[in-house]
Order: sequence, then C-alpha cells, then structure tokens
Amino acid sequence: MIRTARRPIVVAGLECRQSEAKWLRAFWRGAAGTAAHDLQGQGRDPGSASAGDGRLHGGVLEEAVVRRADLIIALGLDLVELIPRRWPYAAPVLSLRRTPSTHPALAAPGGGTYFTPALEVTGDLALILEELALRLVRADARADWDVAEVDRLRRERASALEVPVPGLAPHRVVQITRELMPAGAIATVDAGAHMFPATAYWHAVEPGECLISNGLATMGFALPAAIAAQLVHPERRVVCFTGDGGLLMVVSELETAARLRLPITIVVFDDGALSLIQVKQEQKGYVDTAMRHEGPDLAALARAFGLVAFAASDEAGLQRALISALGVPGPTLIDARIDASGYRRMLEIVRGAPASGPTAGG
Repeated sequence: MIRTARRPIVVAGLECRQSEAKWLRAFWRGAAGTAAHDLQGQGRDPGSASAGDGRLHGGVLEEAVVRRADLIIALGLDLVELIPRRWPYAAPVLSLRRTPSTHPALAAPGGGTYFTPALEVTGDLALILEELALRLVRADARADWDVAEVDRLRRERASALEVPVPGLAPHRVVQITRELMPAGAIATVDAGAHMFPATAYWHAVEPGECLISNGLATMGFALPAAIAAQLVHPERRVVCFTGDGGLLMVVSELETAARLRLPITIVVFDDGALSLIQVKQEQKGYVDTAMRHEGPDLAALARAFGLVAFAASDEAGLQRALISALGVPGPTLIDARIDASGYRRMLEIVRGAPASGPTAGG
C-alpha cells in the first residue's frame, strides 16, 4: 500500500511515544509522504515543519490537504482523538496500532462516524516502524506531492484562526506567550473555545510539550496537569492555558501550586462565560442561556491563595505580565481579559458551520 501510494499522508497520534521518534522519522522518509499529527501527537512531527500540514482534528480545516492524499497512514491514532463527525475522505486508511481498534462507531453500518481501516497492523509500534523503515527506501517511493502547494495551504491554515477582534484576541495570547516562554517549555491546555488557538499556536518541538485532554475534553484538566508536569520536570517552565470556567472548577489547586512553590504560569482566558457551549447554543438558536457569569476577580482570588497575579486587557499589558511572571520563583496567574467575539467564527473555521436554525447540530 505504501509503495504504490503517490500522495501518502502520515498522521502521528497518541500512541506515538518519544521512543519511536527515530523510526518515525526514518519511516516518514521512506514513505515519502507529507506529515501531520493530531492534538495528542504534537511534537511528534516526523519531518520538518515545511514538509507537513500540521494538525489533524477530523474537522474541515485540514481537508484542503488531506483530500489530496491517496493513502492515509495512521500511526498510533486512537479514534477518540478525532472530532466525532462522518469521515470525509475516500483514501484508504492504513492503521498501525499497539492494539486492535474496538471503538463502537466502527461497527455502525458503513463505518458510521470516524473511519474504518482498509488494513490494520497491530503490535509494538516502534518495531513495526523499524521493520517498515528498513524495507522502504526512496527508490520505492513515487510521491508526487506538490510541495509548494502543500506549503501554501499550510501557511493559509496557520493563519486561519487569527480572527481579528476589537480587544485582546485569544490567538495573540497564545502567540505572545509562546514567544516569551523559553525553549522546552511545556503547555497544558484546558477544554473550551480557547483550546483552538492554544493548540494551533503553541508549537511543540518534542513530545510532551503540549498536554491536552481531547476526546471527552475534560474541563479542569489544565491546572492539575501543569502541577504534575512541573513536578516531573522541575527544570522546565510550565504554562497552563485555561478558561475562567475551567479554572473555577479546580480553583482549590491554586493552594497546591502555592504550597509547593511551583513556577507555573497560569494564563486564564477570561471572558466571563462558558464560551464554547455559548457558541454552540447560539448556533442552535438559543442565545444567552445561562452561560455567562460575573466575577470573581481572578487576580484577587489568586492572590488570596498566595500566588503573584496580574491582569491584562491588551497585548502590551500581557507582555509586561508575562515578563514579570517569568521572574517570579513561585506560581503566577495572569488574568487575560480577552475579547471572545471571534470564537464562533473560529469554531466554524475548525469544524464547519452547522445548518442554521434551532434544530442545528452543535
């Protein structure tokens, strides 16, 4: 399948671990395909950034490149990592996994949601990749990807979520944080609308530099994950990207961070709402249905737990806050008071616009 494919795309998923990095790159070179990874596979790009399309969510944003593929090679990709929507691609899927796929959606007529692999090979993923890499050489490959076109589509996709808004834009919060954080910094990302710019603009170089709970997308994940990451990697900086709602679900963990004096930088996307659910309600025709809240003052709340805290409502203020936070030996919180007016457009860029009206799917 790999040798006869002319436009393969290699997708690295959750099961691709750091130990497979060597053979992942060798396999990618032999397959001569373009590269991608899902949310859980960040930092596992098998090739250079210019060679790959980047992230694959199962949404519409990546379709421009993936529809051009004649073979999709899924390496350690778990179906729970994808958006639950009907698989839009005709190309066969070659699935290489540690264990057989058992997701109930695969048993639905016609494959149902997600994809049904044309062929699935299971076993130790590193050994599978090693065996294939040794068998594949560039002479076998007949790839005819238009590299310039893929690069153009990748750049268009990279800027797609830079939705302009009057106030502090969520994507600028992530971009500025990434620019100021040192190399090797680890980001943890909570569930919510801010997840889209956070995963798009936090560029992980190595596995484990972006930790996120997708699939069931658990709110309240990011702060405990940041504490755990900092305990495991005390020599590295950790930044926690969370919404105000997600933070309030686990706010008592601020005491843990303060007591252990962990140098975590908590960046809160503060818009006074559960924005992702609010956007989905608006898409269904239900506007302002109990998704907004008032208070508390998050900076004051953090100080009450013993953290150093800052508030920012524009890019300059955010930069000052981040620079100050990097000089604090213990945990800090930045209340980034964002403009959420672009979130609906952002969601529809990633997942597609639903049918209009109160019965539309969310």
